Amino acid sequence: MTLLATHQSKHRMQTSAEISKTFSFASGVAIVSFFASYFKLLVERVMDPFSEDHTKMYFYETRLNTYVGWPFEEGCACTPENMAKAGFIHTPTENSPDIAKCFFCLKELEGWEPDDDPEKEHKSHSPSCNFISLKKSVNDLTVEEFLKLQKEKQKFHIKKYCNEAITKFEEAAKSRRGEIIKTAMDEE
Repeated sequence: MTLLATHQSKHRMQTSAEISKTFSFASGVAIVSFFASYFKLLVERVMDPFSEDHTKMYFYETRLNTYVGWPFEEGCACTPENMAKAGFIHTPTENSPDIAKCFFCLKELEGWEPDDDPEKEHKSHSPSCNFISLKKSVNDLTVEEFLKLQKEKQKFHIKKYCNEAITKFEEAAKSRRGEIIKTAMDEE
């Protein structure tokens, strides 16, 4: 190898290393910023388990009031009343007017049929949901029972938001990795 070739080879490696170092630093800053933002959101959404927003959906009437525009009103098993009794709230989108989500375990179901039984569907799709397995009304719970129930709800919510953060992180890492590889390939 000639002196010039050796110099060019070292220069290419240094450039790639510098680029990788720059991207790693930028990625590290982005990652820290991302997690700081996500942690703040997690705290706002989940960490105040006794705020009105976190407790009002325990009440049937509040859940029932979310069923504006629900496509199954009468002569069906999945009426707004039965959906609310099963713990579901109506969370429609422009393309899916029949999305319902359990306020407790956050399980979303769509594609409802008129003969679908909300309680059976809830139990079959989310058997670990503590709300659907309650043996008595929320109004009849002791303070201790309510606190234990709320603790279980928090576990569902924290798990969901942490899984979302992991997915977003993995997507960002994959994107950054692709950018680093592309830049390194362009340098060679």
